[in-house]
Amino acid sequence: MPLKLAVVPLAGCDGCQYNLLSEGFLDFLKKLDVELVFWPLLGLKKQVEAYDVALIEGSVVSSRDLEILSRTRMKSKILIAVGACAILGGVQAGIKKPGAEASFSKPVSHYVKVDYHVRGCPINTSELIKLLKELADGNLISVSSRRFSKVGRDSFRIDGSLIEIDTSKCVVCGRCVEACSLVGARVLNYVFKGVQTTISTPYQEPLENAGCINCGLCFAYCPVGAISLKTKTKDLLDKVREGFLRIAYIEPEALASLMESDNLELEQVISALKIIGFSRVFVYSSLCEVKNNAENDVLARSPVEYSILSKHVPEYRVRLLTPRIPQDAVYITQCLSWRNIVNSLTTRELQSLIRELGVERLGAERPDEILDFREGVVVVSELKNLKQILSDRAKHAEKVVFEACPGGCLLGGGQPVSKNRDLTKVWVNRRDLLERLYTKKD
Repeated sequence: MPLKLAVVPLAGCDGCQYNLLSEGFLDFLKKLDVELVFWPLLGLKKQVEAYDVALIEGSVVSSRDLEILSRTRMKSKILIAVGACAILGGVQAGIKKPGAEASFSKPVSHYVKVDYHVRGCPINTSELIKLLKELADGNLISVSSRRFSKVGRDSFRIDGSLIEIDTSKCVVCGRCVEACSLVGARVLNYVFKGVQTTISTPYQEPLENAGCINCGLCFAYCPVGAISLKTKTKDLLDKVREGFLRIAYIEPEALASLMESDNLELEQVISALKIIGFSRVFVYSSLCEVKNNAENDVLARSPVEYSILSKHVPEYRVRLLTPRIPQDAVYITQCLSWRNIVNSLTTRELQSLIRELGVERLGAERPDEILDFREGVVVVSELKNLKQILSDRAKHAEKVVFEACPGGCLLGGGQPVSKNRDLTKVWVNRRDLLERLYTKKD
């Protein structure tokens, strides 16, 4: 007899549900002989007396949510809380919705007994699949009883020169920890135990003291705003209006990323920069400075890569590709780390400015010049690949440039927010736009 499964949403963004909408998850249910009997997102509302397993997504912020949760608990043999909203209260904790009876959202375990949980924001589908398979095989996993109906969690702030972390907003999804590890910094990690688990630097040290390289990936991938950028947008705009900053130098990766994220044309982005107040706009990359470095140098694309290379390949001479721009110019980049060296805006900050302008105001203007930025260069984005290329250096005529972010500068820490949820597709689309941009340089 098929195992009856219900997916029940409460208050939340539905992100965990959308993460389950994949052929892999649905095929798994078929192979496991699981019958979906209730899932409003798919229009499934079969009338059944009981559920074998119910997945609860979201948190309780109203009497309606509480009624749905209580009814689901009564009908379910096993109830699984999925995602940060169901387990911790989610980002809506502390946000009072109009007409909502509750001032703060609460985790579902505050109201009913929860048998199992799957963490994440959104959840990792493979973890849920593993749990469902165990339950279908009759392997009931003990997760111990709950001693308290609600337990608060201490919060604190971690300061840095460019970013700040507020753990009161953190839902412990782990994205920042993974990103920090992927780039090789390993500054952030999980601390404490149980419901007190949160994200921190060692001993809550300031970010730079803990070894932060200001890549910004933690900021880019935090889904709830627990990691924020210390922006200087207003100061820069004031200088643009006063005439002290007149020229915009925009990275091709930043341009391609903006075009992908907001479905803009090249000419619309240039028009936006002119409306903001820049008199001239150049498409320019620090890769233009490759020719000014010696043949045997290992070239760092930004201060992020310079920090990593100085630590991991000390036997090679490392050079930073510093943008050569006038004093009255602003460098628009995918990377946060240029902020302490040149006047700069991240692509995400520019995205916010363009959205404030409104797409309907944008015209069609060409950049003053698209400068060469890739000739004679081999770009490497993984340290192990870099070491292999350096060991076979005689076989490569090009100069070697290292980009630390997974996916390269197209997925840098200052990248704009994309409407596409699939990061692989985001990267492919941006890469294709970058190729088109390169062919337009003449």
